Amino acid sequence: MNHLLKIEFDRRIFGLDLLRFFAIFFVMYRHANDLILPYVNKEVLKIFEMDGVTIFFVLSGFLIGRILLKIYFKEAALQWRDLKNFWARRWLRTIPPYFLVLTILIALKCWLSQNVQIYYLQFYGFVQNLWYPHPLFFGEAYSLSVEEWFYVSFPLLLFLLAILLRQRSKPAFLFSVGCFFLLSILFKTFFTLKTQALGIPINYVFKDYIQKIVLCRFDSLMIGVLAAYVFYFHPKKWNHHKELCFFMGLMLLFIYKLFPWADYEILRGIFAFLLISIGTALLLPKLNTLQIAKGWLSKFMVVISVISYAMYLINLTLRQVIIDYLPAQTTTGAFVNYFLFWMLTIAASLLFYRLIEYPVLQFRDRLYKKQQI
Repeated sequence: MNHLLKIEFDRRIFGLDLLRFFAIFFVMYRHANDLILPYVNKEVLKIFEMDGVTIFFVLSGFLIGRILLKIYFKEAALQWRDLKNFWARRWLRTIPPYFLVLTILIALKCWLSQNVQIYYLQFYGFVQNLWYPHPLFFGEAYSLSVEEWFYVSFPLLLFLLAILLRQRSKPAFLFSVGCFFLLSILFKTFFTLKTQALGIPINYVFKDYIQKIVLCRFDSLMIGVLAAYVFYFHPKKWNHHKELCFFMGLMLLFIYKLFPWADYEILRGIFAFLLISIGTALLLPKLNTLQIAKGWLSKFMVVISVISYAMYLINLTLRQVIIDYLPAQTTTGAFVNYFLFWMLTIAASLLFYRLIEYPVLQFRDRLYKKQQI
């Protein structure tokens, strides 16, 4: 497996791979559960659900934040080529596989329906869900839009402030973080209070008007960036309190699961994602110290972490194929489809990574120097 996927296990941070593994696991678990309903109690399945996308956002904010901190506060003068290199590496990591899958899905959709929808073009510019609901098509793409706008707008604000202020400072960096954080809180507050005023239960519109809206999700990424800031400027405190932070993080995630969000709609609309984001961020000091994967189970988790982007891109499509062409009529059939979904997604993602992602990453690394974190 190591030879096939070209994974250098000894050079990876296992703790972060572990967090990425659980993030994609929770995404897959949620999507897979629809295959065994109504044969299994939905409320029982929900006990083990967690918002994997928010975990991804926090982890992404942490990793990207570390890169940006290293660029922003380097001793040499800040140059636009630094930003160009950052964008090039991010886009070559995410966009080619996404565009390939998107184009295939659009082609299939147009062929099967004999109808071309112009709104499909929005997905190429990541503008399908800025402050309005995401289309039903390619539903998982909403989170990539959040990530791509974060990659573009946050570093750009940092650079513009550096030019205007003619200096790079900690307050300027934290101001940028605060702007994006406040933007998300304000938009979530606006949508939440508006639905309350209209007498619409927030639970009915939460997914479309908060969860999948770009401007509502920057706060989770900023929590990750703040964690990177503490890691970069306060390493002693970061390491000294890692055990306490890990415990507190688990407690916050536990509270997130137990809290009756449905009874407190305003709290859910504004603060639910914030709670899970802070809980996830508090796990990072401890997880960041887990350097090397040992044993077959740990290496399996690393492999899943490595192919998690491919799994994200293709899992819902595979699920829909199973629903459309292998409809379950019995409990046994539903569970067969359930395990088939997991196996097909992992197998297809392994191939996708090796044949598509890995060659693109190699090409990227030849063109643009890696920004060490």
